Amino acid sequence: MIWGGVEISGSHKEGATGYVILASRFAVESVDATRLAARNQLSQNTLLSGLVRDAYEGCLNINRVANEMLPNCRFAGVADEFARGVKSLESCWIRLMRPPVKSTPLYNLVWADRYKLLLIHLLDGKLLGI
Repeated sequence: MIWGGVEISGSHKEGATGYVILASRFAVESVDATRLAARNQLSQNTLLSGLVRDAYEGCLNINRVANEMLPNCRFAGVADEFARGVKSLESCWIRLMRPPVKSTPLYNLVWADRYKLLLIHLLDGKLLGI
């Protein structure tokens, strides 16, 4: 069975690997969408306060897994990339925790992305051993 461009049928190990790849792709796409949302708010919303603007600008530097790593199944260093991604999102999330920034839509996007990357980071070590 193919889901999200990834073959997920087959042996248990292959299914687990496919699941991690698929979940990783969705997490990376989600982080990219969050970064785009922050960039759009900065360029289009002239009503952002200085504090909100500073927090959003700090979130534009979210690290991400290189696009060619997942489609080509090159996992060398992917665990380190995800660890950097989680750390980068954590830094962004901390910036967004202060009022009034916490009440902005970007806070919820970053919060969700943070947990998606944490899940992938845990799965890659448990299921793939990388």
